[in-house]
Amino acid sequence: MDPSTYLENDETYTCITDRYTNLPEIIKNAYENGKISSMLEKLNEIIEFSQKEIDSVCRNDSLNILDCLNGLDRLKVFYETVKKSYLSLNFKVDEVFSEYDKSIGELQKYQTIERNISMTVQFLVKCLPALTIDKIFDQHIDPSNYIDLIDSCCKLEKMHDPIVSQIPIIKRIYDSIPRIRDSIKSDTIENLKTFLNKTLENFPIVGFRYWSKVI
Repeated sequence: MDPSTYLENDETYTCITDRYTNLPEIIKNAYENGKISSMLEKLNEIIEFSQKEIDSVCRNDSLNILDCLNGLDRLKVFYETVKKSYLSLNFKVDEVFSEYDKSIGELQKYQTIERNISMTVQFLVKCLPALTIDKIFDQHIDPSNYIDLIDSCCKLEKMHDPIVSQIPIIKRIYDSIPRIRDSIKSDTIENLKTFLNKTLENFPIVGFRYWSKVI
């Protein structure tokens, strides 16, 4: 039994607190009731009991402290192992990120090249019809090409692109369209006159009728 309960059960000592904050009051009451000796004996028992508890706690705490120290040693070893693994992993991660950065840089270069190539191809695709038509324009103009030339001029005007048309060679092609049309018109009229003259010469009646319609 805890000796401290003696004081609690003694009618002389009432209102005792857990930490004996009212101990002076208890001593005063014991003195007034002539129970100082009895109280001192009980207090001594309480002290001895408390000392045993303290010794027991200290012994247990010592064992706990040793366990904690051993645990700390093991934890330190584990920490060093983890630290080495982390440093090694961190170095590998740095290498991976370095290679990743290089790969990203190369990828961006290739993407830029691919984009430039794509833009160039698109631009050339726009230029190709005009360049193809230019071959027809460069050919000797004869009546057998009139229809193709007129058709090519119409197509070229429909596919007119402001950017493409600023290229010197393409601009030359666009600028040549009126000349081609005038040339075709002039040649057609001359050919028609020649045809009508021959018809009038060989077939006067028929030729006269044709000429009268033209005039």
